[in-house]
Amino acid sequence: MAPSRVTLDGDRLRLSGFRSQPARTVDLIAADRSRITLLVIPPDADDAGADRTMALAAAPDNVDTVAELLAARIPNQRVETRSR
Repeated sequence: MAPSRVTLDGDRLRLSGFRSQPARTVDLIAADRSRITLLVIPPDADDAGADRTMALAAAPDNVDTVAELLAARIPNQRVETRSR
């Protein structure tokens, strides 16, 4: 469980989630309401799997789901990604 507030470079940020949001993601919403969604790589991921997942997620033409991206880190393994 993440804390509800964090400080980054002197700025306080509020963290919250939504049931409709895919698990293993964090949305960052700026003051101008622009939004970016971050994929959270599980801490038990090996370096090669994490690198593979991040490379896939960062590809400009990527349209993979969270489940597809996380499954790519360990071939042939099912990954739980239900909404919270």
